[in-house]
Amino acid sequence: FRRVLFRSSAAAVISKGDLIPRLRELFGAGIEIIDLDALHAPSGSPVHTRAAEDDLACVIYTSGSTGTPKGAYYDQRNLSASLAFYAASLGLSASDRVSMVHSPAIVTAMRDMLTVLMTGASLHILPPRTLNPAGLMHEIEARKITVFATASTLFRRIVKSPRATDAFKSVRLVTLVGEPADW
Repeated sequence: FRRVLFRSSAAAVISKGDLIPRLRELFGAGIEIIDLDALHAPSGSPVHTRAAEDDLACVIYTSGSTGTPKGAYYDQRNLSASLAFYAASLGLSASDRVSMVHSPAIVTAMRDMLTVLMTGASLHILPPRTLNPAGLMHEIEARKITVFATASTLFRRIVKSPRATDAFKSVRLVTLVGEPADW
């Protein structure tokens, strides 16, 4: 995180009050730390809440598969279009219960979190201790997950279980992420 932040030439980090001491420890005086809890809009001033289509939405860092990891940006238009396409491709709706088993630090997690917000679906972040076939089947069944995303190697292990059919009764869609789906 520290390396990515410094390479991005970020001017500041915006965070919540309880993380501020740790961020100051990590970054020292090298970057401004802004406490979100301490920010207040000037009284009587309207707060700009709508971004223009070509405004920066986010910067993601590539894995560096073509060399050194580097930042790539999404403007508001591209991010919105990408999320809308993804939601439509999966047929996501407010009735969906989407699992998240991957790190929140990767672009897939950002896509899942924002798409859930766009569609009104619910996001179920599964605890790391459940990231094994038995644990995942329990969580899927207990939470009535409808959209399950996982790596193909873990999914292959899950479907070999005699319990898989019962555990996956609520699942309407499985997406395989993070590696080729080589069966």
